[in-house]
Amino acid sequence: MSNNTRWWGLRRNQATTAQPPNPTTAQQTVDTELVIQAARLAVTTRVATLAAFVTQPEVTAEVAEQLLARLEHCGVLGPVQPDRRRPVLTTAGQLPSVIEDFRRRG
Repeated sequence: MSNNTRWWGLRRNQATTAQPPNPTTAQQTVDTELVIQAARLAVTTRVATLAAFVTQPEVTAEVAEQLLARLEHCGVLGPVQPDRRRPVLTTAGQLPSVIEDFRRRG
């Protein structure tokens, strides 16, 4: 391999703008296990933001928005409030029953 290429075959000056594909973010869908992972993250950190969901479960912004909407619909999160964080309504003690409910519903 020459000094001008990276492992993914791009020239060094192109490597700063291009990134190798990330299989966890490419064409990701919202499934039950991803919703559960997002619920755990929101309840344990008490933070439910688009940025947090894009970073931790490593999903696209579109998928993160779907996760936030689904968790709000299920009562884990409260509605968006202007200039405030989205409230996390579920407690750590309630989380196991919420997860069981997610799995039961599929």
